[in-house]
Amino acid sequence: MTFSGMMKTIMQPQCLELVNKKCWVGLFVLFTLNICSGGPCLSRKARIAALSENTRNTINVFNSASHPLNTKKGRSLFYRRKNQKNPNNPNRKIFIRKCPLDEIPDKIDPNVELSKVHIYGTNIGGGLDNIDIIARLAKLLNALGTTTVEEVQLLDFKMVACPDIRLSSNKTILCFTELLVLCNVSASVIQWLGACYDFSQCPKSIALGLYASSSITSLECLDVLNFTEVSGLWVKNLANLKDLNCQLLKSKQVADALILKGIGHILVSREIAHAISEKNWKELKIRMSFWRTNFSRYIPIHIGSLWLILDTARELEMLQKYQMFTTPHISVHELYITNTLVQTSISFLLLTSLLEWVAGHFKELTRLIVLPTFNITFELKEIIRTQTPIYMKTLPTLKSIIIGYHTIPIHNPSSPAPSNLITIPNKTILSTISQFDPRAPLAQSESSLIQSNPDLPSSC
Repeated sequence: MTFSGMMKTIMQPQCLELVNKKCWVGLFVLFTLNICSGGPCLSRKARIAALSENTRNTINVFNSASHPLNTKKGRSLFYRRKNQKNPNNPNRKIFIRKCPLDEIPDKIDPNVELSKVHIYGTNIGGGLDNIDIIARLAKLLNALGTTTVEEVQLLDFKMVACPDIRLSSNKTILCFTELLVLCNVSASVIQWLGACYDFSQCPKSIALGLYASSSITSLECLDVLNFTEVSGLWVKNLANLKDLNCQLLKSKQVADALILKGIGHILVSREIAHAISEKNWKELKIRMSFWRTNFSRYIPIHIGSLWLILDTARELEMLQKYQMFTTPHISVHELYITNTLVQTSISFLLLTSLLEWVAGHFKELTRLIVLPTFNITFELKEIIRTQTPIYMKTLPTLKSIIIGYHTIPIHNPSSPAPSNLITIPNKTILSTISQFDPRAPLAQSESSLIQSNPDLPSSC
């Protein structure tokens, strides 16, 4: 068909009507795509934050971070998406040396939701003096306080004397929703935080972490932050910590979880000891010596997950010599025994002693996990390999024993006993008071000073 013939066919009335319909559909699609990519459309409003005078500075600050903000370009302008929570790269690391003071925004649109922001200080280099570092940190924290942030971590702000830089005569309210971590931060920086910022408006679901800060000797420095309640207090690797005196513990304002790990020998006042040992916990991680010294088996409390760190040969020896003598009152759902003694061999005899100690201290236990495992004896390896079941009458609710990554089956007494069943006998000596409960009546142990003088602190 010639070109002129094609045109005659198209110009027929029925063909013109079809062409017009297709043209209108095409124009509508192009118009919709253009509006949704650059202009305001209803579907975009739920996902794109409106422009503000701080938009460009906000984008620039996070462009220098490990993961820039999720932005969208339209009509030569950048827009920030509201939800900045990236499950693949949730941690945004911001380095103070890369954030010039005049480029840090005064505010961030409150509709922008951030997940985890980690702010790094003096260990990054750059030759900044302390005044410049704290000035940048203050402005950045003020900006983060104007939006929604789940987690904020301050790392490597360890100056001995923190400059007294305040952007306002009144304290600025910071309201992070899930976690505040201070890692390798000096007591003077924490004092500055408390002088400039108020954390009392944080939700009760927030957890507070204090990590790897060698200059901190007491948890009392946390009082200036003015938290009214936290869901968890996580204290890790404070080599020079001497005591746990802080209002959060004294007033039982730590609701669910307490982690004390890598803190060495500390003094615990009677007030703090009672506050910790006489309340329920969802998660509790402490040294075995802390448990042995401060917890009484006679006080009925419930602990969801209990982690006991076994880190001295003396504690291991005392555990093996334990004699059960009474019915326990402490309810524990899961028990983790963390063995840090590399030279220790995990034998069936040691496992038996551990089970006897557990039966004398805890009720309603469903899982026992021993980890890590450096050396497992041949006998225990064979029990694991052959999946030989174990039964102990005094642990009726126990469902599983896990040694490292290996599971030992537990026999159900309602089922027929297999021929290879190992029954652990009950060790009940009612006339003997175990050394493993120094708070029991007439107990004789290294904590005898506490029994004779309640004003003296305990140690762990």
